[in-house]
Amino acid sequence: MAVTPLCNGCGCVLEVGENWSPSNVKKHYYVCKKCAYIKTKNYSVEHPDHVKTYQADYYITNKAKANRQAKEWRDANPGKMREYSLKWHYGMTIEDYDSMLANQEGVCAICHTIPNKKHLVVDHSHDNNMVRGLLCSNCNTGLGLFKDSIDNLSAAIVYLNRLNNKEN
Repeated sequence: MAVTPLCNGCGCVLEVGENWSPSNVKKHYYVCKKCAYIKTKNYSVEHPDHVKTYQADYYITNKAKANRQAKEWRDANPGKMREYSLKWHYGMTIEDYDSMLANQEGVCAICHTIPNKKHLVVDHSHDNNMVRGLLCSNCNTGLGLFKDSIDNLSAAIVYLNRLNNKEN
């Protein structure tokens, strides 16, 4: 008769496939997924250099596999990826983005066009990282090419006005 194993960490009954994977059976070390997560997290905090080195070595050895898995996760979780990206790059939530989009009435803050791609991009100052608004890709690229410089943009306006006056 098989004995149902108990978690060595918290003492809960282990059910294969639900809260436990029989990976360490030969060592007679039984641990539920929750306790395994806590143990791994604690080890990461206590030994950050070892974990970083291990992760770098693993990535180098398994680069194709790691890239494939990362792509699969991104494709399966587009909302999470966007949420993570907004938070990481701009310190904003999806709700912040949606509120800003509603304030702009769903159009680019410069040219007032409705985006033809998925969404408007977040425009921010490269000096202080402050979010300025939402722009279409063309306007955002244009600002970047003019180095966000009012002087450069003003010179471009003068240039275009001069050429337009010669045409008329």
